[in-house]
Amino acid sequence: MFEIIPSLVMAKGSVWLPPGDHTEVFSRNPLRVGLHFKALGARTLYVIDLDSVHQSLSTAPAVLLGLAHAGVELWVGGGVRTPDQAQRLIAAGASAVVVHTLALWPPKLEQLVERVGRDRVIVWLDSPSSPPGEDAAGDIEAVVHRSAELGVTRFIASPPIRTRGTRLDLHRLSRVRQPGRWVGVGRGIRTSADLLQLQASGFHAAVVGRALYDQRIEPFWQDPEFTQRKEPG
Repeated sequence: MFEIIPSLVMAKGSVWLPPGDHTEVFSRNPLRVGLHFKALGARTLYVIDLDSVHQSLSTAPAVLLGLAHAGVELWVGGGVRTPDQAQRLIAAGASAVVVHTLALWPPKLEQLVERVGRDRVIVWLDSPSSPPGEDAAGDIEAVVHRSAELGVTRFIASPPIRTRGTRLDLHRLSRVRQPGRWVGVGRGIRTSADLLQLQASGFHAAVVGRALYDQRIEPFWQDPEFTQRKEPG
């Protein structure tokens, strides 16, 4: 089943409009925003805690507990760099932690997997923009291979940054999709056509940010086009 996962960018006790550059506050009540997405039918939220590196400043744990008690599955990222950070987030109600930079350091990733369990680790794959004719998938595949050796099976892949009017570019991510892997796509999703493209290409989910907040994409969680359509073989 294809899933749409809203992203919730949190910092200083507020929800910021993605990408979370601290220029636009969407709400001063993160718990209310998360529960609103749940009421619309979202089963999972991706929470980006920009204060996570400063434990004393982060308000995410209280919000996570509230959402977890409401039955929301929570994936939390945004600066998870140590097993201790990951454990604190999981204790607060996170179902999994999403790591990016940490995944580039195999010893640290191994420590994280040993501490919290492979099923609680999701690796974010950042695809850099490359000149025409160059393929950056090799670097991504290396990260995937190292992560898979540790038992990690879930990945969120981000395509190159789009320019205005261009289509969502997925060709660099095609080789990431392999049997036994769960692969979602985050970043650059602007329209319902993008969602259909992702589903038709065999990806499992879309992590959607600004397009949901700006209402360029209506909440499609209960639309049979996305929840009951047969997944590509």
